[in-house]
Amino acid sequence: MRATEELDLLIEKILLKKGNFANAYGQIIDNETIKQDFENHVGIKWQYCGIIAAYCSLGFMDINPCLRSKHLSCDRYYVNIFSELLTESIVQLEQVNNHELCRNERHVGKEDAYSWFEEHIGRTVTYPAFTSTSLNWQPVAERNMFKIKTKANNSKARKVIPVLEVFQPARATGENEILFETFTTFIVEKIERKTIYLTETERDNNSLILTNNYWEFDDNQLLKSNEE
Repeated sequence: MRATEELDLLIEKILLKKGNFANAYGQIIDNETIKQDFENHVGIKWQYCGIIAAYCSLGFMDINPCLRSKHLSCDRYYVNIFSELLTESIVQLEQVNNHELCRNERHVGKEDAYSWFEEHIGRTVTYPAFTSTSLNWQPVAERNMFKIKTKANNSKARKVIPVLEVFQPARATGENEILFETFTTFIVEKIERKTIYLTETERDNNSLILTNNYWEFDDNQLLKSNEE
């Protein structure tokens, strides 16, 4: 992991320039109690905990759409640094191996997305952004629902719950959030009762990259994204 001085400099000079990150991290940076609570409860540097907390608040909005599309107009330097530091942060957390997780996705094209998965049973798909899931089954009528089985070993799913237990205790209890690293790949197993079942697997060259509005693209375009 990085030296504290380098980590602090990147946060100060880059990440704190964006409001969503700054609003969350600002609640931590001058609060010695929460810093100590992070390090005692989570067991990693408080700065890494702060990065996770900022992402889970509203920071995800600043990077995930950009990670899903190389053609979206974004501050790519900011996105790359945030993504890199967030990855460094979550890989220090407990893996969630051999577990069934839940996810809901809100799409303008909800039925189109559902139909797309129905047509791609048996294929592998890769989420290029960080992917949030939960230990709890929380069905939402207007969203696509997923059940996701993690790998038996070396899953990319990480338990961010301890960070939220310090930063947002009520949310930690209700949501039990688990976060997948970028470029996690899944097999589309089946669809039952309007629930899409995925199983985490290794990425391969035939995996379809789930860009923004992936259901609007043909498979060759999504495969091309895998090569870029």
